Amino acid sequence: MIKLINLLSIVCALCFGMLTTSNAQVLDEELLKKANKLFSDGQFQEAYPLFSQLLIQSAEDPVINYKFGFCVLFAAEDKEPAIIYLEFAAKHPDKVPDEVYYVLGRAYMLNYRFTEAIAMFNQYKKVGSSKKIKQFDIYRKIQMCHNGEQLTRNIRDWEVISKKPMLYSNFYKAYRIPPDAGRIIVKPKDEKFNTRMDNSNVDHGTAHILSGRTATYFASYGDNGDKGKDICLLYTSDAADDVRC
Repeated sequence: MIKLINLLSIVCALCFGMLTTSNAQVLDEELLKKANKLFSDGQFQEAYPLFSQLLIQSAEDPVINYKFGFCVLFAAEDKEPAIIYLEFAAKHPDKVPDEVYYVLGRAYMLNYRFTEAIAMFNQYKKVGSSKKIKQFDIYRKIQMCHNGEQLTRNIRDWEVISKKPMLYSNFYKAYRIPPDAGRIIVKPKDEKFNTRMDNSNVDHGTAHILSGRTATYFASYGDNGDKGKDICLLYTSDAADDVRC
């Protein structure tokens, strides 16, 4: 009797294994190769539908989840769905790039989950190279998240009324500033506003000139840029200009 039960168990196990194998989808290697090429070339919008298909074939693959979440974040209009895929990928740090923490931080940040974004950026600071940390402007993004926390701290129920895409180079034009509050301009390129570190970056940023033109606020990397950008204040007078950061 015991031998019969054991035999039945083995037969059931074999049948189940055959059933599982027959139902499992084989990963399309050609599709994966094409998707990876598009991803490497930065063509995230084109890679998006390919990784969507690959995800159906291999839903538990951390790398496919990471790359699909990445594509959702940088190619799709709705950024929120990226979080679930990036969170799954971040649970497998030995199989995905260290940048998963940065990308997940960006996803949290763009969805107003600032505390979680800060945690991910801080995690990336522990594993990312100093070059990448500087390239991704991690310190600045952490500060932006702290600002976001302050702005939303006393708001219980809030919603985004509208969104629209804008060029990074002229985003400041979306702000409505009263005439007596000064104006925002592209930061001048002269030495009063820029250090050597500022000049080595393509993004020169913006400046806020107060009414009366006696003071101007602007962002600067300082002399070495080790902590990202800081807010500086330029006082202008007949005697001399004074810059404080």
